[in-house]
Amino acid sequence: MNCVDYFFETSHALNKDVVVGNSEQISYGDLFEKVNRIAYTLSCEAGEDQKIILVSENSVFFIAAYLGIIKSGNVCVPLNPSVTPAALTHIVNQCEATAGFFQKRSLEKFKHLFNRTYDETTVDSLPLPDAPLTESADFDENRLAEILFTSGSTALPKGVMLSHQNLIANTESIIEYLELTENDRIEVVLPFYYCYGLSLLHTHLRVGGSMVFNNTFMMLNTVVEDLKKYECTGFAGVPSHYQILLRKSGWFRQMDFLEHCDDLYHSTGRSRFAGVVRDEASTGFVRYRNGLVDIISPIRNGANGDELARLFKVAIDRRSPYWKTE
Repeated sequence: MNCVDYFFETSHALNKDVVVGNSEQISYGDLFEKVNRIAYTLSCEAGEDQKIILVSENSVFFIAAYLGIIKSGNVCVPLNPSVTPAALTHIVNQCEATAGFFQKRSLEKFKHLFNRTYDETTVDSLPLPDAPLTESADFDENRLAEILFTSGSTALPKGVMLSHQNLIANTESIIEYLELTENDRIEVVLPFYYCYGLSLLHTHLRVGGSMVFNNTFMMLNTVVEDLKKYECTGFAGVPSHYQILLRKSGWFRQMDFLEHCDDLYHSTGRSRFAGVVRDEASTGFVRYRNGLVDIISPIRNGANGDELARLFKVAIDRRSPYWKTE
């Protein structure tokens, strides 16, 4: 199965928004239509198994282009919007990419590298196929779906190749141990051009959940306000995100997430936490994903730096005797 068909298998017909928030909003039905417009166009213009660059911040444009590229049988190469011309040229040459999707603000800088380019306006004007593309009965799940490149901060960027089966297996695993459902809503501050951010997209599409984008994490007031305003059930980050929140946000430091979880569960049916970490001095509630802490509550008896550092260390190592699941 094409992994995009897997993501949309039960959610494409849902009568709800997949992206909510102040900046952008789109329903499952409208997103599914956009994806099929892009997939149909690429199948006609590019064929299959071509490497196609995608340069965009987290947005509806990114999601539609990303899924449309993969759905068409081509290979998506998502990149950091701040990619330098030299790094992009290197990646284009490595991939032998001839087409790219760009937000308008970066299109002029990079379009000379490609035979075909698409932006937000182009995507919105693509023709709608009579029916969604259908895959062949012998579709090979081991075929390449995307290439994720390293940042290139210490050397030239290096690509990691992921198949359709890789993405499906990873998504199934995360959904199973986090017990995600269509009632879950994640606030996304992690970029989609890396695997952690993409896993949030994949899993919430698969279960029929929803997402709130926040591309301005350093404006912490907007992050906290979005968590509350949109009743988010999840917030994913790397340790530095939580260090900043604990240092800069009084609301985050003082919030009793367990009590908030109980209130949210009773009012919406959404459940927030997948696991509990305990030691003799403190209790923290976390989501755990492939070695990274997704969410953590303030320690019950007051948080200080040493306790938080120890709790983060315990949470990161699932083999710890303090790791328990509930």
